Order: sequence, then structure tokens, then C-alpha cells
Amino acid sequence: HALLAGSTPAVAAAQLQGDLAELAAAMGGEITTVQILEPEAAAPFVRVGLRLSLSGDTATVRDFLYAVETRDPLLIVRSMDLANGAAGAGEAPENPVLGATFEIYGYAPAAILP
Repeated sequence: HALLAGSTPAVAAAQLQGDLAELAAAMGGEITTVQILEPEAAAPFVRVGLRLSLSGDTATVRDFLYAVETRDPLLIVRSMDLANGAAGAGEAPENPVLGATFEIYGYAPAAILP
């Protein structure tokens, strides 16, 4: 359960993208951009990564980060950037919309490399 599933790195990354989009939506956030990063050999595994941007309030971003770091398969957040998003009409200033960009990596068996 600790490794990503997929027959190729691209399939593993696409599955990871879908899982993280569902996770963000369940927490009230929205994935606004996703970039699949080049897979890297990390014997005896292959490292599969995504750079994704999430829009949500402070609690959503915090809960998303916690869920990513404590779920199966094992994922690692290598970097995170936060920025204030545009506040919507009538939104309380104490709960601003944030834009967060994460680099998230998981590992898959090296056998999926071509």
C-alpha cells in the first residue's frame, strides 16, 4: 500500500492526480493547475511527482497537507508555496482564500519504467 499503482509512470501520475483532486474536493478546495513532473529513477523505485495548485481557505489547505502526508500510498511534499488569493464578495477577512502550490512525490516499483 505504500507504493503508487500503475503500469507506467504516466499512469501512476494520472492516478495520483485524480486521487488528489478528489481529496481536495472532499475538503472544499479546488485543484486549479496540475503539472506531471518527469519520473526519476530512485533504485529500487521510480519517483513520480506532480506540481499542483490548490485554492481554498486556510483550514482546507492545512487539512489537505495533513491528509497528503498521512495517507497511503506514502507521499512526500517536497515544496509548498502559499499566496493570498482574491477574496470573494462578503468573505470574512479572517478566513481568506489561499493559493497553495505543492510538489508532491510518491514512489512506484522500478519495473514500471520502460
